[in-house]
Amino acid sequence: MKACFFSAVIHVVLIFSFTEVLQAETVVLQPGPDQSQDIWTTNIYSYAPDGSFPGGGLADERLRVGGYSDLYYSLVQFNLQGLPAQATSVVISLFHFTSEGGTPTEIVLHRNTQQWDWRTTGTGRDHDRLWWADLPQSVFVSPQLPMPAIGTWYNIDVTSLYNNWQNGTFQNFGIQLRPTANSNNWSTFYSSRYGGDPTLRPKLTVTSVPEPTPHLFVFVGGLALLLRNTRCVR
Repeated sequence: MKACFFSAVIHVVLIFSFTEVLQAETVVLQPGPDQSQDIWTTNIYSYAPDGSFPGGGLADERLRVGGYSDLYYSLVQFNLQGLPAQATSVVISLFHFTSEGGTPTEIVLHRNTQQWDWRTTGTGRDHDRLWWADLPQSVFVSPQLPMPAIGTWYNIDVTSLYNNWQNGTFQNFGIQLRPTANSNNWSTFYSSRYGGDPTLRPKLTVTSVPEPTPHLFVFVGGLALLLRNTRCVR
Protein backbone atom coordinates (compact mmCIF):
# COMPACT_ATOMS: atom_id res chain seq x y z
CA MET A 1 0.00 0.00 0.00
CA LYS A 2 1.39 3.43 -0.96
CA ALA A 3 0.86 6.52 1.23
CA CYS A 4 1.57 10.03 0.00
CA PHE A 5 2.44 13.00 2.12
CA PHE A 6 2.35 16.63 0.99
CA SER A 7 2.84 20.08 2.36
CA ALA A 8 0.28 22.86 1.68
CA VAL A 9 0.69 26.62 1.37
CA ILE A 10 -2.40 28.83 1.61
CA HIS A 11 -2.01 32.36 0.29
CA VAL A 12 -3.92 35.03 2.19
CA VAL A 13 -6.28 37.52 0.58
CA LEU A 14 -5.83 41.03 1.97
CA ILE A 15 -8.56 43.61 1.46
CA PHE A 16 -8.05 47.29 2.14
CA SER A 17 -10.74 49.96 1.84
CA PHE A 18 -10.92 53.65 2.62
CA THR A 19 -13.26 56.58 2.07
CA GLU A 20 -12.16 59.91 0.63
CA VAL A 21 -12.19 63.00 2.80
CA LEU A 22 -14.16 65.36 0.58
CA GLN A 23 -14.16 69.13 0.64
CA ALA A 24 -17.35 71.17 0.66
CA GLU A 25 -18.26 72.75 -2.66
CA THR A 26 -19.86 76.19 -2.92
CA VAL A 27 -21.84 77.55 -5.85
CA VAL A 28 -22.86 81.22 -6.00
CA LEU A 29 -25.75 82.10 -8.30
CA GLN A 30 -26.24 85.81 -9.00
CA PRO A 31 -28.35 86.04 -12.16
CA GLY A 32 -29.76 88.97 -14.03
CA PRO A 33 -33.50 89.44 -14.66
CA ASP A 34 -33.49 87.05 -17.62
CA GLN A 35 -32.42 84.12 -15.44
CA SER A 36 -34.38 84.83 -12.26
CA GLN A 37 -37.64 86.30 -11.07
CA ASP A 38 -38.07 89.03 -8.47
CA ILE A 39 -40.42 91.96 -7.94
CA TRP A 40 -42.22 94.01 -5.30
CA THR A 41 -45.94 94.64 -5.10
CA THR A 42 -48.28 96.70 -2.94
CA ASN A 43 -51.93 96.52 -1.93
CA ILE A 44 -53.30 100.01 -2.69
CA TYR A 45 -51.45 102.19 -5.19
CA SER A 46 -50.86 100.54 -8.55
CA TYR A 47 -47.87 102.50 -9.92
CA ALA A 48 -49.45 102.07 -13.34
CA PRO A 49 -49.41 105.06 -15.74
CA ASP A 50 -53.13 104.88 -16.52
CA GLY A 51 -54.52 104.85 -13.01
CA SER A 52 -53.69 104.74 -9.35
CA PHE A 53 -55.71 101.73 -8.27
CA PRO A 54 -55.94 98.82 -7.50
CA GLY A 55 -52.66 97.73 -5.95
CA GLY A 56 -49.67 96.68 -8.01
CA GLY A 57 -45.92 97.23 -7.86
CA LEU A 58 -43.07 97.68 -10.30
CA ALA A 59 -40.41 95.52 -11.88
CA ASP A 60 -37.60 97.99 -11.22
CA GLU A 61 -34.23 98.05 -9.49
CA ARG A 62 -35.73 97.66 -6.01
CA LEU A 63 -37.26 95.03 -3.78
CA ARG A 64 -39.40 96.91 -1.24
CA VAL A 65 -40.67 95.51 2.05
CA GLY A 66 -42.67 97.70 4.42
CA GLY A 67 -45.27 100.39 3.95
CA TYR A 68 -46.82 103.64 5.16
CA SER A 69 -50.15 102.30 6.44
CA ASP A 70 -50.28 100.22 3.24
CA LEU A 71 -48.30 97.03 2.55
CA TYR A 72 -45.32 96.31 0.32
CA TYR A 73 -44.15 92.74 -0.26
CA SER A 74 -41.22 91.42 -2.29
CA LEU A 75 -40.97 88.07 -4.05
CA VAL A 76 -37.80 86.26 -5.14
CA GLN A 77 -37.33 83.01 -7.06
CA PHE A 78 -34.12 81.42 -8.33
CA ASN A 79 -33.83 78.77 -11.02
CA LEU A 80 -32.36 75.74 -9.24
CA GLN A 81 -31.79 73.60 -12.31
CA GLY A 82 -28.31 72.08 -12.33
CA LEU A 83 -27.61 72.88 -8.68
CA PRO A 84 -26.79 70.17 -6.08
CA ALA A 85 -29.66 67.88 -5.13
CA GLN A 86 -28.78 68.15 -1.44
CA ALA A 87 -27.08 71.01 0.37
CA THR A 88 -25.64 71.61 3.81
CA SER A 89 -26.15 75.38 3.63
CA VAL A 90 -28.21 77.60 1.32
CA VAL A 91 -28.45 81.36 1.78
CA ILE A 92 -30.33 84.03 -0.15
CA SER A 93 -28.48 87.35 0.17
CA LEU A 94 -30.09 90.72 -0.57
CA PHE A 95 -28.23 94.02 -0.40
CA HIS A 96 -30.13 96.49 1.78
CA PHE A 97 -29.34 99.96 0.46
CA THR A 98 -32.03 102.27 1.88
CA SER A 99 -34.88 102.67 4.35
CA GLU A 100 -36.47 105.31 2.06
CA GLY A 101 -36.46 107.98 4.76
CA GLY A 102 -38.20 105.78 7.28
CA THR A 103 -37.15 103.02 9.61
CA PRO A 104 -36.24 99.50 8.46
CA THR A 105 -38.63 96.72 9.35
CA GLU A 106 -38.17 93.20 10.52
CA ILE A 107 -39.29 90.64 7.96
CA VAL A 108 -41.44 87.50 7.92
CA LEU A 109 -40.56 84.78 5.42
CA HIS A 110 -43.23 82.94 3.43
CA ARG A 111 -42.93 80.16 0.86
CA ASN A 112 -44.92 80.73 -2.32
CA THR A 113 -47.21 77.85 -3.26
CA GLN A 114 -48.31 79.13 -6.69
CA GLN A 115 -46.74 80.39 -9.88
CA TRP A 116 -46.53 84.17 -10.14
CA ASP A 117 -44.93 85.19 -13.41
CA TRP A 118 -46.56 88.59 -13.97
CA ARG A 119 -44.95 88.85 -17.42
CA THR A 120 -47.18 86.12 -18.87
CA THR A 121 -50.21 85.80 -16.59
CA GLY A 122 -52.37 87.99 -14.40
CA THR A 123 -55.72 89.71 -14.01
CA GLY A 124 -54.48 93.30 -14.24
CA ARG A 125 -54.63 95.62 -17.22
CA ASP A 126 -50.97 95.08 -18.12
CA HIS A 127 -48.13 92.63 -17.56
CA ASP A 128 -45.65 95.25 -16.37
CA ARG A 129 -46.19 94.56 -12.67
CA LEU A 130 -47.40 91.97 -10.20
CA TRP A 131 -50.89 93.14 -9.36
CA TRP A 132 -51.91 92.68 -5.75
CA ALA A 133 -54.89 90.61 -6.87
CA ASP A 134 -52.40 88.16 -8.42
CA LEU A 135 -50.25 87.82 -5.32
CA PRO A 136 -49.58 84.07 -5.07
CA GLN A 137 -50.77 82.09 -2.11
CA SER A 138 -48.05 81.36 0.41
CA VAL A 139 -47.38 79.63 3.71
CA PHE A 140 -45.55 80.97 6.73
CA VAL A 141 -42.03 79.57 7.02
CA SER A 142 -40.19 81.06 9.97
CA PRO A 143 -40.41 83.54 12.83
CA GLN A 144 -39.62 87.13 11.99
CA LEU A 145 -36.17 87.78 10.63
CA PRO A 146 -34.08 90.61 12.08
CA MET A 147 -34.15 94.21 10.92
CA PRO A 148 -31.58 94.74 8.13
CA ALA A 149 -28.83 97.33 8.42
CA ILE A 150 -28.40 99.86 5.64
CA GLY A 151 -25.43 99.25 3.36
CA THR A 152 -25.05 95.57 4.23
CA TRP A 153 -25.99 92.14 2.91
CA TYR A 154 -29.11 90.63 4.42
CA ASN A 155 -28.76 86.86 4.60
CA ILE A 156 -31.75 84.52 4.73
CA ASP A 157 -31.10 80.85 5.49
CA VAL A 158 -33.25 78.71 3.19
CA THR A 159 -31.39 75.39 3.53
CA SER A 160 -34.47 73.40 4.51
CA LEU A 161 -36.57 75.04 1.81
CA TYR A 162 -33.94 74.36 -0.84
CA ASN A 163 -33.60 70.68 0.03
CA ASN A 164 -37.37 70.24 -0.02
CA TRP A 165 -37.57 71.99 -3.39
CA GLN A 166 -34.84 69.77 -4.79
CA ASN A 167 -36.21 66.50 -3.46
CA GLY A 168 -39.70 67.25 -4.74
CA THR A 169 -41.45 67.67 -1.40
CA PHE A 170 -42.93 70.83 -2.87
CA GLN A 171 -42.42 72.89 -6.00
CA ASN A 172 -40.06 75.82 -6.17
CA PHE A 173 -42.09 79.00 -6.47
CA GLY A 174 -39.63 81.04 -4.44
CA ILE A 175 -40.14 83.12 -1.33
CA GLN A 176 -42.16 86.10 -0.24
CA LEU A 177 -40.86 88.77 2.15
CA ARG A 178 -43.45 90.54 4.31
CA PRO A 179 -42.95 93.37 6.83
CA THR A 180 -43.74 93.23 10.51
CA ALA A 181 -44.28 97.01 10.62
CA ASN A 182 -45.74 99.47 8.10
CA SER A 183 -45.73 102.88 9.77
CA ASN A 184 -43.19 104.51 7.46
CA ASN A 185 -41.10 101.37 7.70
CA TRP A 186 -39.00 100.33 4.72
CA SER A 187 -36.43 97.66 4.08
CA THR A 188 -35.45 98.13 0.45
CA PHE A 189 -32.99 95.92 -1.41
CA TYR A 190 -31.47 95.88 -4.88
CA SER A 191 -33.25 93.61 -7.36
CA SER A 192 -31.85 91.56 -10.24
CA ARG A 193 -32.45 94.61 -12.47
CA TYR A 194 -30.01 96.81 -10.61
CA GLY A 195 -27.59 98.20 -13.18
CA GLY A 196 -25.20 100.21 -11.03
CA ASP A 197 -23.19 97.25 -9.76
CA PRO A 198 -24.27 93.73 -10.76
CA THR A 199 -22.39 92.26 -7.79
CA LEU A 200 -25.07 93.81 -5.52
CA ARG A 201 -27.93 91.91 -7.12
CA PRO A 202 -29.67 89.12 -5.17
CA LYS A 203 -27.56 85.99 -4.89
CA LEU A 204 -28.00 82.39 -3.87
CA THR A 205 -25.09 80.61 -2.18
CA VAL A 206 -25.30 76.82 -2.10
CA THR A 207 -22.79 74.76 -0.12
CA SER A 208 -22.79 70.98 -0.43
CA VAL A 209 -20.55 67.99 0.27
CA PRO A 210 -20.50 65.33 -2.48
CA GLU A 211 -21.36 61.76 -1.56
CA PRO A 212 -18.17 59.90 -0.61
CA THR A 213 -17.00 57.16 -2.95
CA PRO A 214 -15.63 54.05 -1.21
CA HIS A 215 -12.39 52.71 -2.70
CA LEU A 216 -11.62 49.00 -2.51
CA PHE A 217 -8.23 47.50 -3.08
CA VAL A 218 -7.85 43.73 -3.19
CA PHE A 219 -4.55 41.89 -3.10
CA VAL A 220 -5.11 38.32 -4.08
CA GLY A 221 -2.26 35.96 -3.41
CA GLY A 222 -4.19 32.97 -4.54
CA LEU A 223 -6.35 31.45 -1.85
CA ALA A 224 -5.10 28.28 -3.41
CA LEU A 225 -3.88 25.02 -2.11
CA LEU A 226 -0.48 24.25 -3.54
CA LEU A 227 0.89 20.78 -3.49
CA ARG A 228 4.62 20.40 -3.35
CA ASN A 229 7.37 18.27 -1.95
CA THR A 230 5.14 15.27 -2.42
CA ARG A 231 6.65 12.00 -1.42
CA CYS A 232 5.17 8.60 -1.30
CA VAL A 233 6.19 5.59 0.72
CA ARG A 234 5.12 2.01 0.58
